[in-house]
Amino acid sequence: MDRKWVDAQLSGLEPKLALTALASSNVFEPDAGFYRLLESGLDDELSAASAGVASHLKLQPAPSVAYEWGIKMRPEHAGTITLRATTPGVVVIPMAYVGRPWALGAILAHELTHQFMFFAGLRLPDPVDDEPLTDLVSIAVGLGKLVLNGAIVEKGLGTYEATMLGYMPAELKAYAYVEVCRMRSVEPSVVRESLNESALGLLAQVDRTESGLKYPPATT
Repeated sequence: MDRKWVDAQLSGLEPKLALTALASSNVFEPDAGFYRLLESGLDDELSAASAGVASHLKLQPAPSVAYEWGIKMRPEHAGTITLRATTPGVVVIPMAYVGRPWALGAILAHELTHQFMFFAGLRLPDPVDDEPLTDLVSIAVGLGKLVLNGAIVEKGLGTYEATMLGYMPAELKAYAYVEVCRMRSVEPSVVRESLNESALGLLAQVDRTESGLKYPPATT
């Protein structure tokens, strides 16, 4: 998996996404209010944040979402969704992520994108291949800021050890985000809005000349 894979997948996704009305410059902005909903550990506030993402993806009805004890997953797989053909999906997230809003935003982006792909017919037959494609589709449909903000997360509060969340390498997520912004003609002033320090660091690793996107330098 490399930049050529990202380019090829994005090229193939464009005509399919055009049919869903999500191939536009509309970028989901996860502002401070959005992340506050993910700080409390309350299911109601988690659901409110999820509803905002579902609305962006035009998921009607929206999947239900809740925290749950006892779920054990690999570090990169921090949530799960049960997909149904005629009823909303059901997303469950381990309690270990309570109070970690950056990670929770990325988890919601990934799991709700699964629902979007299910209804749009974008799923692959092999679940192993489907997971990295879901990471990429979440960026392509405007959830890139959620993805980048939660791409590198602390293993536990106060541990100062980081782990990668998701299935694409973090640097490739940044490259994909930059390419999607270029393809969608996203205003340069919008590209960095609502990104945390970790996400901005990932953007700094992207070759700006190769990407073709001119965005403002980080401010201090």
